[in-house]
Amino acid sequence: MADDSEFAAPPPPPPKRSASDVPQPPPLKYTKPSWAGVAAYSYTLEVLKGGVSIDKIQGPKKDVITIGRLPLCDVQMEHPSISRYHAVLQFNEDSDAYIYDLESAHGTKLNKKHIPPRVHTLIRPGDQLQFGESTRIFVYETTKPVSEEDLEREDRIALRHRSRAADVEHVNEDDEDQGISWGFQEDAVEEDEEDEEDEENEASSKRKGAPSGDAALLTAETHDDLVIRKNATEKAMKELQEKIDQRKVRDAEGAKSKEDEEQDLDDYMKSLSKAPQKEASLFSMQKELQQLQKVTRL
Repeated sequence: MADDSEFAAPPPPPPKRSASDVPQPPPLKYTKPSWAGVAAYSYTLEVLKGGVSIDKIQGPKKDVITIGRLPLCDVQMEHPSISRYHAVLQFNEDSDAYIYDLESAHGTKLNKKHIPPRVHTLIRPGDQLQFGESTRIFVYETTKPVSEEDLEREDRIALRHRSRAADVEHVNEDDEDQGISWGFQEDAVEEDEEDEEDEENEASSKRKGAPSGDAALLTAETHDDLVIRKNATEKAMKELQEKIDQRKVRDAEGAKSKEDEEQDLDDYMKSLSKAPQKEASLFSMQKELQQLQKVTRL
């Protein structure tokens, strides 16, 4: 007798899975604005990494382009800092592009600056986009003709860059030409030297007990006192001038005698053993004479 198992009925097929049982992607929490439109011109996103172009994404002709980590995103990125739905690229009826951050965890940058979330921010050809902590840079380009407004904007930016470069160059030239003062710096130095000399004279007068300021007015000298002081000064000048003349004559004779005669070794040793006499130098006497001459001219 045949085995009954050979004639057993096959097991029933597994139940069909309904659409609700299939894993569904998370919903895109984004509502298109009333001014949304489809891009009428071709556009690209050039991908740069380390300053080198590694890819160029041809943008789809849609009104909303999703950017994120999910496989169904129009621009898929694999960096762990990228959210599942990170941002969208929204076009308007004039084919102008706007970047919109979907409150991502690590944000979106436009030209190295974070943009506010949930705000449509206009992007222009040549602008750079960065998502999350990824180092990749997306450069937006479009075939849409540049408007006069964009041309004026580019001219303003170029002019601002040129003016900044000129300012930097001017600063560098000033740093290199610190020696050029057009005479003002030299005058300032001379004034400083005169001020220092006046301060030294004032300090010396204080050390000698001479009054200054209001005290000098209270102790003003009479005419006879001035005549006596003038005569004493002229006498001191005369004596000092005689000493200077004598010193010059003596120095000249000493130099001549050294040239004409050779000094005996014993005399030379005796001269070394003698204690040198303390005598004012010729320079100090001439300086003192100049100071006295200044006093007589006052």
